[in-house]
Amino acid sequence: MSETFVFEGYAGPTLKVTTDNSADDLVNDASLPMLHATTGDLCRAVTITCETYDIRFTFGAVTPTIAGPIGHILAAGGSIRIANAKSIRSFQYINKTTGEFAVLYITPEYFKS
Repeated sequence: MSETFVFEGYAGPTLKVTTDNSADDLVNDASLPMLHATTGDLCRAVTITCETYDIRFTFGAVTPTIAGPIGHILAAGGSIRIANAKSIRSFQYINKTTGEFAVLYITPEYFKS
C-alpha cells in the first residue's frame, strides 16, 4: 500500500515511540518535545505511523483502554494525520493488546509563528 503525505508547513524530526500497557499522550511524554520547534514555531499537525502491532487511540477526556475496549484502532502499517493543535494535545494512545508493544513513528509539522 502506498501513502502520500502532504506537509503544508515544515517537518520536524521523526521520533520513535514504543507503546505500553498504560495510555500516553503527545504532550506529557518527555521524549516527545513536539509542541514547539527549537525555533519556537508552533506545531500545526502530526503524522503518526504504527509500525508494529495495533494501537487504540482517543481524543478529549476519554482515555483509551485495552480491556474496555475503548478507542479507535490504528492497525500496524497504518498512519493518521492530526491537523489541529487542540486534537494533538488531547490525543491519547495505548497498545491494543496487553504485552504487544507497538512502535510508532511520529513526525511533527510546524509553521512559522
